[in-house]
Amino acid sequence: MSQPVQESLIVLGGTGNLGSQVLPILADAGYHLVVFSRRQVSGDPYDDPRISLQVGSLDDEACIDSLVTTALEHAQTLRGALFLNGG
Repeated sequence: MSQPVQESLIVLGGTGNLGSQVLPILADAGYHLVVFSRRQVSGDPYDDPRISLQVGSLDDEACIDSLVTTALEHAQTLRGALFLNGG
């Protein structure tokens, strides 16, 4: 039997207090999460292999290119994007 394809979500703003609570819930629900952050973070939940962290600024053209590239790489399994903005 073949393994089901893991669906992906792109997450902006997932490194604050809200993200640290929501990301494990989404990962446990079976999603691969691609989290974009302006700052480097580590530890739980960001060390989870189901969570990919990319650091950059939306003011940086290279970061925007990275967002587009990531969306295209996950296009077959991409189910949406979330913006988590909470303290």
